[in-house]
Amino acid sequence: MCSKRPGIWRLSRFLIHAVLPLLIRLNETYGWNNNDGESDTDKYYQSGLNYWLGDMTAMSVVYHGCVWGYTDDYGEDAGCMEAESEDGTTDWYRMANCRRAQVAYSVYGSESSKSASCDSKTFLDTYATKTGLYGWAYYLENYDGNAPITTDDLADLPYCEEYDDYHYMSIGCSSTGTFTIDLFSDEDCLTYNSTYDDLADINSALSTMSSCYSAYSSSSGYTVYNSFIGKILGYSDSCSPVDSQICQDANGMKSKNTQYSSVSNTGASSTASPTGLSFVNQVKYGVGS
Repeated sequence: MCSKRPGIWRLSRFLIHAVLPLLIRLNETYGWNNNDGESDTDKYYQSGLNYWLGDMTAMSVVYHGCVWGYTDDYGEDAGCMEAESEDGTTDWYRMANCRRAQVAYSVYGSESSKSASCDSKTFLDTYATKTGLYGWAYYLENYDGNAPITTDDLADLPYCEEYDDYHYMSIGCSSTGTFTIDLFSDEDCLTYNSTYDDLADINSALSTMSSCYSAYSSSSGYTVYNSFIGKILGYSDSCSPVDSQICQDANGMKSKNTQYSSVSNTGASSTASPTGLSFVNQVKYGVGS
């Protein structure tokens, strides 16, 4: 798959498997988590997580699908910004409109039990990642013993890379909220052209998290901040049905309390599209800032 530019994709796989994990570890060490696993409060205050995350004894997630949303990495590593422009305006425009395919999910929690059901009484919020599918897989494989998907499963996927003389290729979203590989007619991978691959195996693996997936229990002996859900929440924004119907929780609680978020259903894809390899920008321009 994706054989027209083997040199480019070999480089991409090297960056994903060698450079990006190192940047993530550096960010965790010096950024919003300190050595004992407790959070940097600034990161949580931005999203309101400080009000309830530390009280949770158990948490579960329901995976919803793929939505088009902003990425944390506004640099050229995300394929959203050219290296330079004469007046600087091109860079800033691309940085402000850097959107990629993100994971939408709802979070449920309990303050007294060692397991959390997924219903209206335990519903906390619905989110979309800012680290794309790769960030979701990275935290699963490193903080969850039953990870249904790992970064190895994503090793051959393109991240806004040249496909031929007329198209660029990247991970996108289908109109039904599944992840796809799409062709784009612009170098920023924002103008959808067609779908190249439906990523059936990856979507099948992700669907195993769509029916109340246990994401944390205090019985593990770890703090919630040092769990899959504690990590991924620090790199997510609230997602509303106003932005995308994919962000609709099964119990309808999100519709009753919709709010502004940084997710948008007006991107490119089979009707919506775009993955962000986040983290990098914080390291490049000052870790933990």
